[in-house]
Amino acid sequence: MIAELVRSSITLLFPDPCQACGKRPAARPLPICGDCMALLARGATPAAVSSRYIENIFSCLPYEGAIKKCVTSFKYSGKLKFMSVFERLIGRAVMKNTFRLCGADIIVPVPMHPVKKYRRGFNQAEIIARVLSVLLSVRTDVRVLIKKRNTPAQSRSSRKKRFRNLKNSFAVVDRLKIVGRSVVLVDDVMTTGATLDECARELRKAGAKSVRAFTLARTL
Repeated sequence: MIAELVRSSITLLFPDPCQACGKRPAARPLPICGDCMALLARGATPAAVSSRYIENIFSCLPYEGAIKKCVTSFKYSGKLKFMSVFERLIGRAVMKNTFRLCGADIIVPVPMHPVKKYRRGFNQAEIIARVLSVLLSVRTDVRVLIKKRNTPAQSRSSRKKRFRNLKNSFAVVDRLKIVGRSVVLVDDVMTTGATLDECARELRKAGAKSVRAFTLARTL
């Protein structure tokens, strides 16, 4: 009890800095300040794009600035408190694109290899998918698609190399949940689109009627 009071007093006297700009105190319960949150909330939503196997790919924001810092801290430092920021941005994006996301039958997060998921402790795509699931009233299923090969990190790979590394690394393990269904595929960030497209290829091959995708951010 006393320790909790001491921690609360310290927090009031020395609030955590904003995790995006580092200049102003964070706006509790958010990990970023009010100015950075307002900047993200006003940010332009990227136009939807498509790929070989995906009809439309919707993203909340361009992958830059404050959102890039938030996503990096979320993924690599395990700071799940950033979900309070992401939930607001996902809600805004869904409001703008609801009519284009309507009619989905199932939400499928991009899977991680079990070894990588064990090391990180969570799959960020699954967490984002569950937020989207509530907003769209569409169920999320994490057991439809698996990653069967533990591929190397893709961040420094060229577009061509990413597609080559990811080829045949995903698999649908329950076709009955996919056949004839409209799927929304979810990931945190889209860069080259290689991961999303390879997942969508497997979903299409398994009989999905259509595949759309949703990400927090996208490289422009």
